Amino acid sequence: MYFLQCIDYLFNTKLHRSDIVKTIQNAHVFCMSIACGLGLVYYAHYSFDVIPFLTKMIVVQLSLDLFLTDKPDIFFHHIITLSMAHFLLSQFPVYYEIIQLPYAVIISTELSSFFLVLSQYLKEKTIWASVNNVCFMLSFFYTRIYLYLKYVVFNHEYMSFISETVSLNMWHSSIVFSFLFINMHWSSIIIKTIYKKLRPPSHSFCLNEFLLQYTYFLSPYISSLTYGVNSNPIFWLDIFGQSVLSVNSYHYHHAVYKKLKLRPPDKVNILDDDIRNSYVADIFSIQFRVFLVMLVNLSQLEYGMIYGGLILSSQILFGYIFYDYILNMKAQQRTILYNMDKVLIDYLLYLPIASVISIGIFHNNDPDASNHLILSSILLYNCIVIKPFYELNHFFLHLCLLYQSYAISAINASVLYKE
Repeated sequence: MYFLQCIDYLFNTKLHRSDIVKTIQNAHVFCMSIACGLGLVYYAHYSFDVIPFLTKMIVVQLSLDLFLTDKPDIFFHHIITLSMAHFLLSQFPVYYEIIQLPYAVIISTELSSFFLVLSQYLKEKTIWASVNNVCFMLSFFYTRIYLYLKYVVFNHEYMSFISETVSLNMWHSSIVFSFLFINMHWSSIIIKTIYKKLRPPSHSFCLNEFLLQYTYFLSPYISSLTYGVNSNPIFWLDIFGQSVLSVNSYHYHHAVYKKLKLRPPDKVNILDDDIRNSYVADIFSIQFRVFLVMLVNLSQLEYGMIYGGLILSSQILFGYIFYDYILNMKAQQRTILYNMDKVLIDYLLYLPIASVISIGIFHNNDPDASNHLILSSILLYNCIVIKPFYELNHFFLHLCLLYQSYAISAINASVLYKE
């Protein structure tokens, strides 16, 4: 990633971010996307023998671009793709029937690059530029998200092959989801760009809080349906935790909503007397819900209660730190403004969610539910980091949490299920 900077330093050149390097990158990406498109047509009508050939071409192209790119996300993408290419080339001669379709889909993700390169040479705000942008977005979301999820992530035969046949299956599974992660990261940036241009004035923080009052009431209902009638009755602990959280979530967001109707967002202080208590109750309810959902899962392990006790101890410690922080902020008459940038304590609030994700991934009997949990976690990450929906971002984060409630409930149901 720093190759060109080193060359410039050693030989006093100016290659880094130069037009000639950019032209070279665009040229080989453009040619590679065309080659992949033609190769996939050949694959669809004649033979799968073209898949290893296209993979080798991609290896050459990415290996070259590793020395030219200065973008961390592109560098990360190339390392992941090269790892996947190595897997294909080593396994294809023996297991071609299983992996040919997933890797044809992976190769198809290069098709969107054709329109991405072309967009740099079309005049902005013309009909051709608009058509090209639409083609780019359609090809990007169709190949990199829809087809990849359908034929790779949720392909039972392929994922079972990885887990049962491949040595170092954890490594390759992580590569599969890393490829999904980087493409969903880019998709969130695209969505943010589109939403910024289309969002109406009515999409305000006030509307956001109005919606947030009620969204989490769906969570206990979704989980109840997911657990079903054949689960161990201990799952009602999880439903109880979600019910408590949904009530306290309503009170907190209702208090903020009332305040936003009177003041602009940058004047709303979360530590005001009419908001502070409901805010603290909401945070502790999150901790309570997280503990109960993990307890339901861990109860099926031999030493589950011991693990649960360790988790409870850490949560009590975190609760003490958080409450002490709030008291100190109030005593010093400091403020926590509604739309201020997050500080360290805010990111610590996400640690319990990370714990649920980890336990759900490593202790489950339903691979599909585990995949849904990882997918929902990537969506949550994008909502937290990219913030693609601006004023309504927290509302969409709640929708992702509902999806995650479904996923973790399906995982728990898989370990609680009884005939």
